Amino acid sequence: MKMYQLPPKVKDLLLTLIREPVNLVIVVAMICLGMGWQMQSLPAFLQDVVLKIGAIMTPLVLLFIGISVQPRWSELRLIGGIFFLRAGLTLVISGIFLSLVPNLSPAAAILAVVFPQSAVSFWPFAHIAAVHTLEGDKTGSPKIFNPGLALNFIALSLPFSTLLILSICTIGVPATRPITLGLAGLIMVTLALLPPLLRRVRLPKMEKEVEMMVEN
Repeated sequence: MKMYQLPPKVKDLLLTLIREPVNLVIVVAMICLGMGWQMQSLPAFLQDVVLKIGAIMTPLVLLFIGISVQPRWSELRLIGGIFFLRAGLTLVISGIFLSLVPNLSPAAAILAVVFPQSAVSFWPFAHIAAVHTLEGDKTGSPKIFNPGLALNFIALSLPFSTLLILSICTIGVPATRPITLGLAGLIMVTLALLPPLLRRVRLPKMEKEVEMMVEN
């Protein structure tokens, strides 16, 4: 009976994901938790190192994103539409949740609205970069991911989510009403879907007008 063997590309991808520092840290953390170890169980100098590394990681990631981002107008339209669609759908879901659980405290209700609006995590980009590296400089075959678009998406997600979360927190309790959330969500979904629909309607008309002008 023959054993099933993974294709070489899949093996390389799995090995690359396993060797990533982030995944190694997650595995070590899970092992420590499984053994009942907590942060307080570590020696004082290790606690200090872990806390300092955690404090510098966010500024380093933001600095890398700020240096590397190169947005284009076509990508900005696509990314903006996805942001509005995501925010609108999550607002509607938060409104449905709060209508089903109406007795939450104001702080818990605001958290239920704000938490889904969090920015996109940077760590998936590490996996995208790993896959892109494995693909190498292939010609003639489409790439699985577009690292440039992914980086722009991550970079623009943070300011968009920050502004939206600050707006919700500034409005306060009125922003947690299910009707308000539903209306705001539907408006954002409409703003996200309307431009692509209009382009699909206008493009055939413009092509016909151009053809008529060429014929005349």
